[in-house]
Amino acid sequence: MSKKMTKKKKLLIWSGVIIITLTLAYYFLLPKLLFYSLSTEPRNPKIEITETHSIGWWSKQEALNVNTFEVKIIDSKLNLFNSKSLISYRIKGSLAYKKGWRPFIKEIHLSERFLPQLNDSTENLDAIIEITPIIGADDDESYNGEKIEFDITNEKKMNSFHWGSNRIRFKCLENIDDIMLSQRK
Repeated sequence: MSKKMTKKKKLLIWSGVIIITLTLAYYFLLPKLLFYSLSTEPRNPKIEITETHSIGWWSKQEALNVNTFEVKIIDSKLNLFNSKSLISYRIKGSLAYKKGWRPFIKEIHLSERFLPQLNDSTENLDAIIEITPIIGADDDESYNGEKIEFDITNEKKMNSFHWGSNRIRFKCLENIDDIMLSQRK
């Protein structure tokens, strides 16, 4: 009878250990796993050229020529717990300025605003983001006014604005690219 009691005690001890382990796993791990799977916020954006929202002395903008502008959605897992997406924008073009002054892209100016909704049409845009490369120039006697090609890709973390379709127009000089982020419950 004492052997049966020891087996019973061992079974009770192991059952208790298993219950405590499962309780701790449920309490500490499950909420984190659920939260991270539902709210997977995108990674931080990669920036080649710093961005600004301030205007300033832009005296060399005539040096800028933009040939290609495109916007891509990199990561957009929008749901009840996540309203952030990661997008990238790419600007390709050339710079040409006065002899003796080598042009370069100093920073990227971003201007973001909501657009008024005129009706309930599905064609309405929600917002516009205007992107303008800001040109600087260094004193360089070896520069003779030749074209300097550039290719910039920056990333940007964005919030959606409301439930459903969020239509955003990106504009770089006269180049336009539209995207849509869908926020679902």
